[in-house]
Amino acid sequence: KPPEGNNQFSMDGVLEVRDITGDPVPEILFHSGAAGASDSVSLEHVLRYDKSKATFIDIAPEPFYNSGTHGLRWLTVGKQAFAVIADRNWSPRVPQEERCHYCSSPFQYSVYTWSARTNAFVVYRRVYGTASYSTAEEALSGDWPLVQSATH
Repeated sequence: KPPEGNNQFSMDGVLEVRDITGDPVPEILFHSGAAGASDSVSLEHVLRYDKSKATFIDIAPEPFYNSGTHGLRWLTVGKQAFAVIADRNWSPRVPQEERCHYCSSPFQYSVYTWSARTNAFVVYRRVYGTASYSTAEEALSGDWPLVQSATH
C-alpha cells in the first residue's frame, strides 16, 4: 500500500514470518513509518504471497498502525491470529477542547481476523474498555485481559 506523507522509514527491528491468514503459507510482517514532534506513526505491513502473480501483496488494512493514541497488537488463540486495534473512545460528555493529545480516556478495541471468503481482514468483535489511559500502549496492556476474554 502506498504510504501517506513521509512514512517510508524503518521504525524498528520488527521482521517476523508467521501464518496469520490460516493457510499453510506464512506472511511477512514488518514496520515502516515516520517520527514527528509529539508522536510517531508505525505502519504494520503484512506481505502475503500471491501465487497467481508470483509477487507479494501488502494485505494490512489502513487501521493497522501504531501511534501514541492508536495501537495494534497481535493475539493468537489456538491457531487463529487476531489483530487488536486500540482507539480512543471519548464519552460524548467530554467537550472537544478537553480531548488533548495524551489526556487519559477509555479505549475501544476492534478485533480483526482474516476472512478467506473475502480475502481480507474483517472485524470479528468490538470490545469497550472502561478504564482510562494516556496512550494506546498503556491501554492495550491494561485492558489486555478484557480483550483476551472477549476473544476466546
